[in-house]
Amino acid sequence: MAAQQPDGNRIYRAKNPKLPSLPPANPPPVNAYVFARRARVRKQLNLVDRAIEREASKDEPDGQRLNWLASAQERLAEQERQLDNRPAPGTLRPPSQRITRGNAGPLASPEIPDQPQVSPARVEPAPSIPQAVPGAGGTSTPPTAVHDPNAKP
Repeated sequence: MAAQQPDGNRIYRAKNPKLPSLPPANPPPVNAYVFARRARVRKQLNLVDRAIEREASKDEPDGQRLNWLASAQERLAEQERQLDNRPAPGTLRPPSQRITRGNAGPLASPEIPDQPQVSPARVEPAPSIPQAVPGAGGTSTPPTAVHDPNAKP
């Protein structure tokens, strides 16, 4: 296979516009300060790591010094994470559990199906019972007894 020129892929993509151009592997930092600060923090992290290894490899390591170095390492690692725009552990949900405004529908109970709206039955007034008028002279029917379920016998 013939050796390819360093810019061969760029020339090939220029000739074939339907191929998407790939972004650079390490995009340049937006802010030069952030780039320089992140480089310094990483250098300090390496120094602290070496100091921890030296202290831990001693016959009698100083626990207080190890604790101090571990605290420094933790603070530097947090700075490096923030400068590198990485999320804190546990702050991102997997895509299947993520709720956005578009897919958050009304809360409905899946156990209860939608019921059709039923209007209440129209209640007709009870027919009036004719009362016997005293002295009317006709035969009258005695009033009918209504059963009261709450009445005591």
